[in-house]
Amino acid sequence: MSENETNPIDEELDDNSAVIKPRPLRDDTEMDITPMIDITFLLLIFFIVCGNQNASKIALPQARFGQGVSEKQSIVITAQSQGPEKDCLVILGQEKIADGEQQTARIPEYIEQTLQEGKKLPQVMLMGAKDIKAKDLKRISTAIGKVEGVQLYLGVDNVK
Repeated sequence: MSENETNPIDEELDDNSAVIKPRPLRDDTEMDITPMIDITFLLLIFFIVCGNQNASKIALPQARFGQGVSEKQSIVITAQSQGPEKDCLVILGQEKIADGEQQTARIPEYIEQTLQEGKKLPQVMLMGAKDIKAKDLKRISTAIGKVEGVQLYLGVDNVK
């Protein structure tokens, strides 16, 4: 190359213009509210989960189509918890039974005896404490089911 000839690349570099043109500036007058919405929903979920939910203070309406079961006309069997390691305490009239095997044998006898006296309808109301174990409830209801023609009703006893 001669001295008079110039390289086209050198001409571009000598020029004061940039190689990459800068992007035009955006007008950011609008704010992105997506993070604000996310935080709002997170706070809402937090307060719902951690809030004090007093379901026991709600006044529930009376059932329109169900019928109540009378304690006076039913055979009432009460089951109370005796702790996590023990069988529940079953109360048959004035008799209290703590052993599970004795309960299984005595409950059908008690129901048969009460029905033979003719004082009660063939309805058995099992009133269990709210902290009674499912295995105890199953054992007692199975023992009640050994007597034919008996209707079983379950209830929650408010024993404290």
